[in-house]
Amino acid sequence: MDYLTVRRVIVGLILIEVAAIIIMFPDFYRHQTLSGIKKYNQRKDYEKALSYVQRWKSALGKSPREASEGLMGRFLDFYMRRTTGSRYLYYIYSANYLTRLKRYEEAQKSLDDLKKEFAGSADHPVSTTSLRNIQAVIFMETGKNAEALALFNETLRTEPTDAVANYHVGRHLYQRGEYLEASLYLRQALTFPEFQDSTRQMLADIDRRLSE
Repeated sequence: MDYLTVRRVIVGLILIEVAAIIIMFPDFYRHQTLSGIKKYNQRKDYEKALSYVQRWKSALGKSPREASEGLMGRFLDFYMRRTTGSRYLYYIYSANYLTRLKRYEEAQKSLDDLKKEFAGSADHPVSTTSLRNIQAVIFMETGKNAEALALFNETLRTEPTDAVANYHVGRHLYQRGEYLEASLYLRQALTFPEFQDSTRQMLADIDRRLSE
């Protein structure tokens, strides 16, 4: 095998390795991002979890409506969307953690952006239990109780054991002094680790009040 042939083989192998890295990088990047979100969510460090979510934002490809012209532009848009996972998931994670951090105006913008971009999409519905509950929490925490309760009750009609909806409806009833009815909802929320401490406190207070 002469020198030129050896050189071509080496260059070919290098190009194959580079191509493999390019192909595998999106899955690696997405895995690292989702792992970071999961880790800090379990620690209840929502600020840090949000920072991982926002890694997606700087790398997001353009929406299909804004896609670049030309073959290279379309390839880059496709590649960046694959690297970051789904724009749809980005909006959901973003709204979720912004809500937990009480940054309600920003959370509402994430939901509005999602609804605008994915309106009419069969693959990415803009009305799911998770999205409805996030919207309801934003409403409740910004004083729109009637709108919030309407959304939570919509969730409970189809998913009566949903912990998020049960917790917030139960807490609302507890704050209004409707203790017996509140306890029925709050007991359904004990399955959700995030709500267990505050739910147990409310239930203990309800038991004390009802036994007096």
